[in-house]
Amino acid sequence: MLQEPRNYVGLGCYIGTNRKGWKQISKSILSSIDYFTMGQYSKTVYGKDITKEIFMPSHDKLREEIITEIKNSLMYLDEITDVYFSLHLLYFSTRSLYTFLNYNILSKGKSCIWFVQNFPNSPWVPFVKYTSQYRYPLDEIEREEIDQKYIIENAPLFLEYVYSMIRDRNNTVDIAGK
Repeated sequence: MLQEPRNYVGLGCYIGTNRKGWKQISKSILSSIDYFTMGQYSKTVYGKDITKEIFMPSHDKLREEIITEIKNSLMYLDEITDVYFSLHLLYFSTRSLYTFLNYNILSKGKSCIWFVQNFPNSPWVPFVKYTSQYRYPLDEIEREEIDQKYIIENAPLFLEYVYSMIRDRNNTVDIAGK
């Protein structure tokens, strides 16, 4: 991840948030999307500016990885019975589409807002609006009010829809078939 990792021995890195704040990742980050996020939003590590030290994958590399991750997820859609994984699919789908098209990263919530604003005629806008109001972990009230069946049934279909949008816009990477 770092161009000169020996200068940063013993450091962990932080990427992403959860409801309680930043989550620590203490293992190696191997995803190009993670590298890209770190390069876009990293500032300092123990007082050192690391922005220029992080490997930045090309837009083509990110697109390839997004396609691979979506294809991997598509293989298991029939097995999804969990609302938490279904919520993940929503955010994964909108963030993947945004990054694929824009070579940039948005938060989970902002990627859903972006989808609604940029594809207002999509039949998936109601699903995105409804589902994006929930985040893992659900509190007790949310568990009672959430329509889990609706989310579980539609999240895989939404990922397939996003995949078709990406497939239609992609001219450089062969993504034929699942």
